[in-house]
Amino acid sequence: MELSRNFLIELITDWCTECVDSDYDVNYWTSLYNDQSMGDRTFCNKVLQTIFWELGPRHNKGAFKYLHKDGGGEGGGEHVEFVFSYKDKFIKMEFAYYSFHGYDFDELCAYFCEPREVSVIQYFPLT
Repeated sequence: MELSRNFLIELITDWCTECVDSDYDVNYWTSLYNDQSMGDRTFCNKVLQTIFWELGPRHNKGAFKYLHKDGGGEGGGEHVEFVFSYKDKFIKMEFAYYSFHGYDFDELCAYFCEPREVSVIQYFPLT
């Protein structure tokens, strides 16, 4: 399920309220939200990029919790997955990383997800 524009404004408003080191204030985001020339996808990308850059393993803030990141960065894969929780919702972002460009949010895909416990079988060499 994709994230709605209304959910995103709630998300970023809470972010600004709970995170004193956020670069933008609520008025900035409200003006972007009300700007009809800005498409939903562009608004979504701007909101989620802000959270990605500031939320990390040691930087949980209020209702926002860092859960998982895979890929990206030097030595990491091009496909990046970033998962965080907000209140009782889990949000997964997928985007790209290129060593010559850095993180690329142009084709960012974000949606609600749910955690599931799974069994993993691993094979080790005989000793």
